[in-house]
Amino acid sequence: MSSTSPKFHPSTNIVSPKTSLTSSKSTSDRTIEEEGKAPSDVPSPGQLNQSKRRWLFLGTVILGLSAAAYVPLPHYVTGEAEIISRTDARQLLTMPVAGRAKIHVRDNQQVEPGDVIAEIQSDELDNQLAEAERELKRAQQGVMGANQQLMLAEARLGAAERHEAIARERTQRSSRELKISSSLPQVQRLEREREAFASEIAAIEASIAGIEAEITGLQGELSTIDELVSIYEDLQSKGANW
Repeated sequence: MSSTSPKFHPSTNIVSPKTSLTSSKSTSDRTIEEEGKAPSDVPSPGQLNQSKRRWLFLGTVILGLSAAAYVPLPHYVTGEAEIISRTDARQLLTMPVAGRAKIHVRDNQQVEPGDVIAEIQSDELDNQLAEAERELKRAQQGVMGANQQLMLAEARLGAAERHEAIARERTQRSSRELKISSSLPQVQRLEREREAFASEIAAIEASIAGIEAEITGLQGELSTIDELVSIYEDLQSKGANW
């Protein structure tokens, strides 16, 4: 009786376990070797900190340059220039007194230097000028009257001085004659006349001194008023026509 037994492949059944063992051992050895070794391409903590600092410095520099790009830089240019007024340019003009303006030119009209372009008519300025001229006239008349009084006083002084000289001479002559004829009443009369002329001379001299002081005051007042009139006239000529 024959029996059929299964066929075995000893080489296959034996080799496969060896192969498996060998493969697992090799994998395990590699794992152990990898865990025991530190790869050369992994950075150390010191290298990481240095790299961070370098990037932080570069970022700060870039931010600083970016901010500086937005800062406006001053620009200065020096040189000679000529300023020309625009056609429609406006300028504010003021006057020391109120008045009405009368324009003598049209819009965009060409004018030459010195041309009168406007005139200011001021009632206030005209009234002030008229009052100053009246004061000036009164002062001038006062000076003229004082000068006339001075001339009259000087004439009176001259006449009194002549009379006093005559009276003195007659008194002296009578005094000499008194020794001869003893005419005392006549000498006393002449002496009184001389004294009267001397008193008149003193009064006239005092009057002349007063008149001279009055003339000095009037001349000062006249000078002040004359200067005031000149100011008003100059203001009227320059301010009324420009």
